[in-house]
Parts: sequence; C-alpha cells; structure tokens
Amino acid sequence: MSMNTPYVAMDAAHALKRAGLWDLALDLLPDAATALRAEILTDRFFWKLDDPAEAESAVAELSREDAARGGFHDAQLAYTRLLFGLDPRPGDEARVRAGFAAAAEDERLASCKSL
Repeated sequence: MSMNTPYVAMDAAHALKRAGLWDLALDLLPDAATALRAEILTDRFFWKLDDPAEAESAVAELSREDAARGGFHDAQLAYTRLLFGLDPRPGDEARVRAGFAAAAEDERLASCKSL
C-alpha cells in the first residue's frame, strides 16, 4: 500500500457521495475520517429520508472533535426534519439558525471548497 492510499480513498469517497452511492463511500473511509463520515451520513439522510440514528451518532462524534463542523451537520439534520416534517424536535429551528450562522463565520465551512 502506498503513502497515497488514504488520499485516494478519500477522493473516491467524495466522488461516490456526489453520485449518491453513500454506502460504498462509507466502506472506503478509514476510521479517522470522522468529518467525512458525518458529511456522507447527513447527505444520505437528506436524500433518502431514512433512519437518522447513524447520522446523528456520527455528527455527535464529530462535534466532540470539531464543534463548528459538528454544529453545521447537526443543523443540516434539524433542517431536514423541519423541511420534510420528519418529527421535528423542540429547538430544531434554533439549532438550524445557530448551526448555519456559526458555519458562515467559520472560514473552513464558509468556503465551498471545504464541503
């Protein structure tokens, strides 16, 4: 295995996510890819409207590592619940506003290159 293998896997996972092949993308991820795992699972929840438990767990794990990025994905999950009427939770509207506002202030998240 070459030193570039993790980078190739991450690039492939991004491409598979964009193609809607979320499960295949997840299969490629190394354990340390917490942010990309949360991103893929959040995206999958938006498009499939399936059980959010796995996405919520990944976002909670990411929030412990990176509060801004975790808050952004948490806001996306809350927005999806509100948008599609999927049992919105108390505080979802505030969670959406706070998470997206914080993301707009974070240079990494405000740039479309980071997502």
